Amino acid sequence: MQIINQAIEENIDSLYDTAGRCVTATDTAAVELLIAETAESGDLLGGMVRNFAESASIELDIALLLANQLDLKTFQATWGEAFLEAAQHTVTRFEDQITECAVEGNSLPFVDPYDWNGVKREDFV
Repeated sequence: MQIINQAIEENIDSLYDTAGRCVTATDTAAVELLIAETAESGDLLGGMVRNFAESASIELDIALLLANQLDLKTFQATWGEAFLEAAQHTVTRFEDQITECAVEGNSLPFVDPYDWNGVKREDFV
């Protein structure tokens, strides 16, 4: 988890919206987090593929790419969307850690939940 925590800390401004107090990751920050998770788990394909057929297909495309029988643009066109989707799912899985890091690092002031939701305390007494 050390690599993931480091990626969160380094990209916190691109992962968390302090004004809106929510996780809103840019694609670049999401990809950085996916790379960190892959470095720790060693499993990139698990997050990218939905079934065995897709797994076999991406593995074949990787082999063709490495053998120079498939160009990089074709590979990116085929698998780029799945990669970004996996990156965004990674952000969702680590949402609590991202929020915790943002709150600790930015010393966010207390927000009154009544004010935040536009109601008055007196209405509930």
